[in-house]
Amino acid sequence: MKISSNKLQSGAVLIGLSGRLDMQGVMEFDQEFQDIVQKNNAIIVDLTHVEFLASMGLRSLILAAKSVHARSGQIILLNPTPMVAQVLQASGTDTLIMVVQDKADAERLVMA
Repeated sequence: MKISSNKLQSGAVLIGLSGRLDMQGVMEFDQEFQDIVQKNNAIIVDLTHVEFLASMGLRSLILAAKSVHARSGQIILLNPTPMVAQVLQASGTDTLIMVVQDKADAERLVMA
C-alpha cells in the first residue's frame, strides 16, 4: 500500500492511496493516513488505484471520517474502482462518507 498527499489550491488535502486496503495494506499506511487526517479538515481520498477493499480498510476510512466530522470537517472518497465502489455500497459506507467520481466535484464539495 502506497500513500501520497498534497495540498490543493482550494486548501483541501488530496490523499492518494494505491494497492490493497486489506489488513497488511492498512498496517502499512494507517499511521501516516491518520496523522494527515488529524491535521486537516478538508480531505479527499483518491481511491482510483485501490485494487481491493477489506473490512480493515473500511474501518480506517470510517474512523477517519468520524474524526474529521467531529471537527466539523469533511472527507470525500474519490473515484473508487467498480469493485471498491461495490464494497462501499454493500457495507453502507457510502451513506457515511460521500463518494464522487470527479476531482473538481470533490474539491467543491469538501470546501462547502
